[in-house]
Amino acid sequence: DNFLEILNASHTDELTNNSYQYLLLTDTGEYLYPPEKRPYAQQRQHYQASLKTENPELFKTMMNNQQGVHLNNGIISTYQQFFPMLGSAHYWVLIKQTNEEIALARVHQFTYIFTVTVIILIILVLLMTHWATKLLVHPLLQVNLHLKSLAQGKLIETNIDYQQTDEIGELLTAVWQVKNSIKNTIVQANAIAAGNY
Repeated sequence: DNFLEILNASHTDELTNNSYQYLLLTDTGEYLYPPEKRPYAQQRQHYQASLKTENPELFKTMMNNQQGVHLNNGIISTYQQFFPMLGSAHYWVLIKQTNEEIALARVHQFTYIFTVTVIILIILVLLMTHWATKLLVHPLLQVNLHLKSLAQGKLIETNIDYQQTDEIGELLTAVWQVKNSIKNTIVQANAIAAGNY
């Protein structure tokens, strides 16, 4: 009784959302659900609806496996055999049929969202890498320029603008101290050369 209520509730959903439908069959392929496909409803029209005649490929697949998924003509059919009464040799098959295009639309939507997210993350990583590289490399390039000029005996009067107290800050402080020491040595040497010692 609960089972049929669930199917009837899903039938109402099916009417508003054409993306899927439930079918309930006997082991011979006759429809128990939906009501309009039941054998006694079809007898008035001298036609007995059966999955065996309507979709023999799906029927054959279901008879060979207790559960599974079958794809045919753009319809994904998921099925499960079950026994409505314990000890019975006869079973029913519950099938949910979904339109492949509608079912995979969410996959396509997820793929699109995932791709956009990955692209945004890559751009963010590249921007952060550029920023971090600029933050680290620029002061090191200035240190390199100062050390090269000191090696040539020239003093650059501009100071390196770096306010951090990390390893690069310590390196810049050491370069500044070396530069001031050499500057003081040059001033003293010039004073001695001029006779002002």
